[in-house]
Amino acid sequence: AEEQAELFAAQAAALGRTVVAPLFDATHWAGYQRLGGAQPADVALTELLQTLRDEGLDAPARFDLFGFSAGAQFAHRY
Repeated sequence: AEEQAELFAAQAAALGRTVVAPLFDATHWAGYQRLGGAQPADVALTELLQTLRDEGLDAPARFDLFGFSAGAQFAHRY
């Protein structure tokens, strides 16, 4: 998550966008790429975005979502 955030940072800054890179690690989020699992990562992401809005971050209702490997599966299903 940190590496991806760093790789997107310059372009995001140039576009006036914010990078949010949650870490769904295998220890705490097994099967996170599947929606509706025991630990619903889709719900966690939605709640994270709402928390950021509540804290004053301009987090629009529509956003771009990127994932690599299992993260791409999650992004596709989200």
